Amino acid sequence: MEKFIKMKRPLLAAGGFALLALFLSWGYLQIKVRTLGFSQEPVPVLISKKDFQAGETLDEAWVESVDIPRRFLQPAVLADPEAVNGMVAVSPILEGEQILATKLAAPGVRTGLAMQIPEGLRALSLKVDPAAEVGGLLRPNDFVDVLATFELEADTGETRLATYTIVPAALVLAVGQDLGFVRPKGEKKKKWDIDDLTRRDQEKTVTLALTPVQAQKVALADDQGHVVLALRPQTEAEQAAVAPTSLFELTGVQGKGLRERFREYRGR
Repeated sequence: MEKFIKMKRPLLAAGGFALLALFLSWGYLQIKVRTLGFSQEPVPVLISKKDFQAGETLDEAWVESVDIPRRFLQPAVLADPEAVNGMVAVSPILEGEQILATKLAAPGVRTGLAMQIPEGLRALSLKVDPAAEVGGLLRPNDFVDVLATFELEADTGETRLATYTIVPAALVLAVGQDLGFVRPKGEKKKKWDIDDLTRRDQEKTVTLALTPVQAQKVALADDQGHVVLALRPQTEAEQAAVAPTSLFELTGVQGKGLRERFREYRGR
């Protein structure tokens, strides 16, 4: 009997190793099955419904949510359509491509102003003092009337002051370097944050959206006269015709008004 056991011992050992190998193989296969099942699990992602060039603004109407196997997910892919609203493509995005957070940026100084200019209009900046900027309360997306005051001299040598409405209802694109965008919730402040840049403005500027003709008029008015901005209600769409206002019409007195900046003193 002992001799029989000794003869069978190698067979028993081989059988044990075979069972162990079978158990380990079964465990490995189970892990692979679970891994494969996880990688095949459908996950919602956003894909583009059109080609976007760098600098274009995205809208949820031009993206769609689809389910794809998890193993095809790209890093930083977005899933919420609302997350792309108002975001700017910093590199081209092709139709059918997954929308990645790394290819988008919130509008601001980095993405520039050009994308905000309505088609057919031009951006023109004016240097203004706090009073001309409606006491510092002017904000992007407001509407203003551009008024200019000139000192005019007739052929007779007589001079008169008059104020004209140069452009009615001009859209404010930016105040300083503030483009009017709110930092997305949870986004950390950057070194180039527009709030900091605006606070550092030494000379405040207001950038308006104007037609090419209006831009010429405002540029001339800014060079030859004194320009101020009058804030308009957001709900007021039409502009009534406004005649120029002169000192005579204002006071009923003929003559030249003397303002401190025009008064001249001479010695003998």
